Amino acid sequence: MLRVPFDSAFLVGYAFLFGAAVGSFANVCIYRIPRQRRNRSDLGLVDADLLPEGHSIVRPRSFCPGCRKPIPWHDNIPLLSYAILNGRCRTCRTRIPLRYPFVEFLTGALFALCAWRHVSDPQAFSLPVALVAMGVSAALVILAFIDLDFRIIPDGLSVGGVLLAVPLSLLVPPLHVKLWPPWAFQPVSGPMEALAASLAGILAGAGSIYAMHLMGVGYLRIKALLRSQRFDPDQAVVGGGDLKMMAAVGGILGWQGAVLIVFLLAPVFGALVGIAYRLITHDEYIAYGPFLALGTLIVMLMRREILELLGQAFAGRAVIPI
Repeated sequence: MLRVPFDSAFLVGYAFLFGAAVGSFANVCIYRIPRQRRNRSDLGLVDADLLPEGHSIVRPRSFCPGCRKPIPWHDNIPLLSYAILNGRCRTCRTRIPLRYPFVEFLTGALFALCAWRHVSDPQAFSLPVALVAMGVSAALVILAFIDLDFRIIPDGLSVGGVLLAVPLSLLVPPLHVKLWPPWAFQPVSGPMEALAASLAGILAGAGSIYAMHLMGVGYLRIKALLRSQRFDPDQAVVGGGDLKMMAAVGGILGWQGAVLIVFLLAPVFGALVGIAYRLITHDEYIAYGPFLALGTLIVMLMRREILELLGQAFAGRAVIPI
């Protein structure tokens, strides 16, 4: 296999800079995708919140949400421009939300982690896997922040991910591990095995979320029964966007990754944050997409270690560090 003789620190640093630039575009997507006019009724937006007709994620160029003036290129340099402008628009002096540089930094950090994990390590070198991981990372950042703001997961990201998962699996088989045994990290032998793993992952990802939905409905039914209350069948448990998102994730990470995310990682993070969120806000609804995204990132970067640890545990040979 071809090796890249780049210095690891240089490679990771370059990936961070590239990721920060992609993060700048991610900010555009986070702002513009849910504010398109076709989403007016679904999100209950008023005209003042919507983008003018003809606006998309690529045109026109970036503008200040306060004064709507175009932002010149020298005021749109990731991370650096925010510091130079002291967090304010040069034209109207409107404060720029701290989220903008945070998204740029977060995306850059994720790209650096992907490069460190899949390219800088000679034993795990795979440039195509690293590029796919970077693309998935950027999509997850966009998805998570839109879900936080509007409690939706756009179909363009979720359904688009499902449609991309199969051809990506055929082109980059190292994305996948064998279907069986379940907790052994054994790479697939070729495109057809990768295709089978991708299709199984799509079914497992969607099926896991649907299973969680059924468990949630059962819990609510029992809760209503014990309290002698009427059960509302329309009460939201898990959104359809979560189901489509996990179908896409499963198509790229396989059924093992989807199961780990839905039944292990996301519930733990969701419970820890959700309890605190409910105590502070008294809001019973919490966006679940960010927790699924966090679980996806962990599995994407540490799948080998997680599967090997689970394999040792099921074999009765797990070693718990002290």
